[in-house]
Amino acid sequence: MFSHHHATTNIIANHPQMKKLAPHSPQYSSKGTVIEIIDNKTKQGNILFTNILANCILPTAKGGCDANTMYFDLNQNFDLLQLIGTLENKTNAEEECIKEWVKKFHIVRCRDLHHLLITLLSIEPMVASSSSAVKLIILDGLGSNYWTEQFVGASSKYLRVQNYKRLSDILKTFMDKYSLSILIRTVEVFGNRQKSVTTENRNLRLYGDSWCEFVDFRYVLLQQPQAMQCEHQFILKSTSSSHQVNVKAAGNMVIEC
Repeated sequence: MFSHHHATTNIIANHPQMKKLAPHSPQYSSKGTVIEIIDNKTKQGNILFTNILANCILPTAKGGCDANTMYFDLNQNFDLLQLIGTLENKTNAEEECIKEWVKKFHIVRCRDLHHLLITLLSIEPMVASSSSAVKLIILDGLGSNYWTEQFVGASSKYLRVQNYKRLSDILKTFMDKYSLSILIRTVEVFGNRQKSVTTENRNLRLYGDSWCEFVDFRYVLLQQPQAMQCEHQFILKSTSSSHQVNVKAAGNMVIEC
């Protein structure tokens, strides 16, 4: 269950991966932070988000944040067994412990942006009335249905930009009322064959100025050649500065970030 009480500490400051994505996190200590990662539904992105979720719900004694989390699965790609396996690998805990930890997150599946907007509006009473605070909302797969929505009549740029403004306004309300943070994985609608951030503005123009300004820290996930010692290596490259985060993973585990 979740809470109407304000979270006293920004989860970003205590999270092993996310604090590296918010290098100026002290100035966000009294309010929420918005981090966006642009990714093309890669396996590396799945591993990263699963590990971030695992570290949110793990107890502090296990190196986690002990934080209730709402996970919006927007591309129908969430794998509960992968999350359970990650928790097992991180802790070697018994099944009963893992069952208790998994209760700290709530998964919501939305079929498109309109459904997401309606769902966010409908869940506020649950967030406001329950007993323990939500500290993070994860939107995984924003933009996944972009082309489908284009074909069913939502091709107007004005309507699209207005919908993303509504989304940012709703999320701001959650942040202001409940001091929670937002983590977003946005699908790369226009691919980047050069594996750089040069086409990033082309993707961002789809969502309008309000959405661009809503995000505090924005990164693009760039894949790297596999190394002998590590199954997956990738870079999270800031779209607005020289800051980047190098990530290594083995199996389903992030081993360095």
